[in-house]
Amino acid sequence: MYADLIKPKAYPDLLQKPDYDPCHLIPTPFPPHPRVLATAAQLDRTIRSIGKGGLPRRMFDALAKACPTQVPPLPQNSAEHSTFWAHRALATALYHRLGGPRAQRTLAIAALRRCVAAFSQIKDGFFSEPEMLRWAASAFDLLMEKGLPAPIEAEIREGFYSVAALLKRCTHSTCNNHNNFNISSRLAMASALGDTRWFHDALYGLDEAGQWRYGLIHALRHDILDDGMQWEGTHGYHMLVLTAIAECATLLENVGIDIWHRSFPSAYQDDGFDQHRGWGRPGNQKNLQAAFDAFFFQAFPNGSYTLLHDEVLGNIHGAWVWWPLFKKAFEVYRDPKYAWLLNRMETHYPDNSPDPRPRWLALSRSLFDFVRLDFSPLPKGHFSFSDPAHWSAEGRHEQGCSLFPVHGSALLRAQPDSEQSPAAYLYWGPHWAGHRGPAALHLEIQADGQRLTTAPHLPKNAYDIPNYLTWNRTTIAHNTVTVDGKPMFPFDFETQSIWETDTWRDHTSDSELISFQPEKTFKAIRVANRQVYPGVVLDRSVLMTRNYLIDLFRVSSDEPHQYDWAQHILGTWAHPASGKPCTLGDQRGYRHFIRAQTLSFTPGWQALEWTRLGRSHRLHLFLPSTHQWISAHTPVPDDLTPIGEGEKPQPRTTLIHRAREKSTFFLAVWNFTPRRPLQLKTPRISPAGLQLDLAGTRGDDTRWFFPLVGPMVRIAPHPLPRNKT
Repeated sequence: MYADLIKPKAYPDLLQKPDYDPCHLIPTPFPPHPRVLATAAQLDRTIRSIGKGGLPRRMFDALAKACPTQVPPLPQNSAEHSTFWAHRALATALYHRLGGPRAQRTLAIAALRRCVAAFSQIKDGFFSEPEMLRWAASAFDLLMEKGLPAPIEAEIREGFYSVAALLKRCTHSTCNNHNNFNISSRLAMASALGDTRWFHDALYGLDEAGQWRYGLIHALRHDILDDGMQWEGTHGYHMLVLTAIAECATLLENVGIDIWHRSFPSAYQDDGFDQHRGWGRPGNQKNLQAAFDAFFFQAFPNGSYTLLHDEVLGNIHGAWVWWPLFKKAFEVYRDPKYAWLLNRMETHYPDNSPDPRPRWLALSRSLFDFVRLDFSPLPKGHFSFSDPAHWSAEGRHEQGCSLFPVHGSALLRAQPDSEQSPAAYLYWGPHWAGHRGPAALHLEIQADGQRLTTAPHLPKNAYDIPNYLTWNRTTIAHNTVTVDGKPMFPFDFETQSIWETDTWRDHTSDSELISFQPEKTFKAIRVANRQVYPGVVLDRSVLMTRNYLIDLFRVSSDEPHQYDWAQHILGTWAHPASGKPCTLGDQRGYRHFIRAQTLSFTPGWQALEWTRLGRSHRLHLFLPSTHQWISAHTPVPDDLTPIGEGEKPQPRTTLIHRAREKSTFFLAVWNFTPRRPLQLKTPRISPAGLQLDLAGTRGDDTRWFFPLVGPMVRIAPHPLPRNKT
C-alpha cells in the first residue's frame, strides 16, 4: 500500500478501496449516535444552557414553534416533499432530544419515513437538496440514539442508499462549489449510517461510471489555493464553498476527527480531471484556517470588497449570511479577529429588528445549528491592518498591504490603522474560472471609506440576462486597457457562453507580478501581462502614499493598435471641457455606453474635481496630444445591493483615453487631499523608464522613477521649482 496520496488518474481501483486512508480520517469504529448534527455532549450542554434562559432558551422556543403537534398534510408541490419532510423530521427529533414531548419522536419517525420515500424526486441541485439530505441524516442519527424498530430502520437505510444513484445527477463532480455540497451530504449520510465505504468516497472520491468525483481531500489540497483564496476567485463563492467545507469539518469533528488544525500538502500536479492549474509548490503545506483569514486581508480598510467578477458579497460585515462560519471559527481557533468580526457585525447593522438573535444566528438554519455552538460571552476581540501577518503557504501582509500571489490580487492600504485610508485593489489573476471576468490588471480605488472606482455590478438573475455577456463579460466594462475594441482572452471571440475559461484553449492568460513594495512611506505594486492580447504587453504600476495615488499603465506592441484605457468612476465631476457627442460602436461592451462624447483638451495635465458622497477628490490626468479623451455613462445598475454593503449600486461615469499607436502610456494621479494641491511636471521619458516630479504644498517634493525593468524608485530631491499656476 502506498504511504502517500495517489492520484485517481494513476490507480483509481486502489484509491477506491475503503481501507485506503493515508490521511487517517476514517473513524474505526464510529462513535455512538448522535454524531451528525451534534454529539451527545453538545446536546447536553445545550440543555443546560436552555435551563439558564437567555438566547439558548429563545432558540429552543423558536424550535418548539416550528414543530407540529401532529403529522401535517403533504405539501401540494410534490417536488418539495423530501425537503419539507426532512425539515420536519429534524425539527421534531431535535425538539424531543432537547426535552420536548415524547410525541415529537413519533412525529419525527413518521416525517423521516415520508422524507426517504420522496427521495426519488431529487433533482440535480447544489444547495437545497444536499442540505435536505443533511437534515434527513441528522434526524436519523438523533433517532438512532435510542434505536428504531428493525423494520423501520431497514426501510430508512434502504431509502438513504437509494440516493447514491441520484447524487450522480450532480454533473459538477470536480473542482467547483456544486461538488463540495455533494460531498457534504454524502459525508453526513455516511456518518449517520456508519458506512465506511461512503465515508471514504466523500473524502477521497469515487468513480461514477467512468467519471471521477473528487472528494474533500482534493478540495483542501487544490481548490483552496496556497494563498487561502478559493480558486473561482470571488468572495461570495469563496464563502459558499467554505460553508460546505466547514460543514464537512464539523461532521468529521463529531466523529472524533480534527481537520480544523491539520495541515495538508498542496496538490503539486493534476489529479486527472482538474478544472484549474492552481497547484502548489513542493513542500507547501496549508490549513483550513487560511480560508477564513483570507476574508480579512482581501478587504478594503472599511471592510468592503471589490465587486469584480461574479461578486455578491460587498463587505465582510455580510459574512453572517451563510452558516455561522465565524462563530464556529472562533470556537475552533480562538482567534481574536474572529471575535472582533462577530461584534463588528452587530454594530454595523442598525438594531431596528425585533429579532433578539445575533446577526450570525439569524438565518433559518440556525433553528438547528444553535446546538452546535457555545453561548459563553464573546470577548471584544482585536484586528488591525497594522499587524503583520501571513497565512497558508503564500499569503503575506506587510505594512498594511496584502498579497495573494496565486489568486492574483493585492490590497495597498496607505494608513493601515485607519478605515478612511486611501486604498487600492489590483487584480491580475489567471482566467481559469468561469466566474471571473476578462479584467487583467483591473484597478479599484477607495478613499474616505468610499468606493471611487469600481467594477460592473452583478445584477439580479445575472446568468440569465443576455446583456450580462455583452457587458459584465467584457474588458471595457472594467478599469483596465481594451485593445482593438475586443475583450481579453478568453472572451476574444463572439462566444454565446458566459463561462469561458483559458483551460478550454491551448493558451494561458497568466500575468507576471514584477514587484510588490509595501514600504513604510509608500506602497507600490507592478504587474504585467503578455497573454490576454497576443503581441501586446500590458504593464501597470500603482504607487500610493497617504495623500495621492499614481497610476501608470504602459502598453507596447510591434504593431499599431487601438488602446482604450477606461476608468469607471463613482460620483460627480466638474466638467472641464466642451464635448462633442460620439458613438462608440456596436462591439461587445461598447454598445452599452450612453451619452458618450469626445472631450476637447489642452495637451498636458488636466485636473478634475470629483465629489463622492460629500467628499472631494482631485484627479489629474496626463493627456498627450495624440490621445483622444472620451466620457460616457455606463448602464444603470439594478438595486440588488451586494451583501453587507451599506449603499445600493450607483451609476458610473466612464473616462476613456484612446490611443492609436504601437506603444504608449496612460498616467493618472489621484489627490486624496484636494486642499493640498499637487504640482505635476511633464513626465520625462527615457530608454530606462519614466520619471515623474511631484511637488506638494508642504515641501514634500518627490521624484518618482518607474523603470522599464524592476521596481519603482523614490528619489527625494531638493525642492522642485514651482509652477506659477
